[in-house]
Amino acid sequence: MANDLLQRLNDIHQRLQTENNRTVLERLKEAYAQMQQPGLAPNRDTLLSALQNGSTTITEKLSTANRLQQYRQLIDEYELALKTSPKVLLVVENARPQPWADKPDIAQAVIFTLLASLLFAFLLAVFVESRNQKG
Repeated sequence: MANDLLQRLNDIHQRLQTENNRTVLERLKEAYAQMQQPGLAPNRDTLLSALQNGSTTITEKLSTANRLQQYRQLIDEYELALKTSPKVLLVVENARPQPWADKPDIAQAVIFTLLASLLFAFLLAVFVESRNQKG
């Protein structure tokens, strides 16, 4: 029973993780496509011409190229995570049933409860009596 419960819990977590990865991947692809629109994405020719002209926009174009490269790397990592979908919970050892059932000793529990209640009643009486003597 415990093993089945753990397996179901693992399946739920794995499904949620996969859905989350898929959503993030879609959003990354959308952002990557927006950054690659003409005029935003630097290509090799525009970078070379900017270098030759000594333009100040080269740093902007290089930073955009770096961001595109980082987006591509993130997209690749999320695609790998979706393809592999590793287990979320790792079972070290499967649960085993006990060789015998637990049977509480009722007499012992009643005796301990009685002694605890008597001790509490005694301490409460001492506290109340000390408050009455002061006042």
